[in-house]
Amino acid sequence: MLPVSLLPMSPGHTGLTLEAAGLPNPLVNKHWFIEDTHVIAQIDGAAAIEQAGIRFRFRFTGYVATGPAVPAGGSSGALVAWGSFQSRQQIPQFILTAPASVTWQWQKEISLRVSSIPVAARREHPRRPDQIVAV
Repeated sequence: MLPVSLLPMSPGHTGLTLEAAGLPNPLVNKHWFIEDTHVIAQIDGAAAIEQAGIRFRFRFTGYVATGPAVPAGGSSGALVAWGSFQSRQQIPQFILTAPASVTWQWQKEISLRVSSIPVAARREHPRRPDQIVAV
């Protein structure tokens, strides 16, 4: 049996510590498979959390692979970036012929809420066109 290690965080980053963040499959951990098993690793495109009333999202941007998990034409330990955001991301299937690892890469995003209020609901009176100052 050969190991596949799935790792939870990008090196040097803080904030996302839950190993189940993004619902990885297989789960983040070391797994043992029979040699020549076909392996596919998947993760949600993003994981949202709230801290002190502020919503953060950790968007998974790609992965770093070693061993047979490295995609064709790629380099061991090099970042493989996703082409575009998808609700569920998946690495190419590989055949486990030697030990391999996948480290999910992510970036922290902070929410921005934009809203509008009808003019009639505003407390101040609307300005006449001759009172509007261009900025």
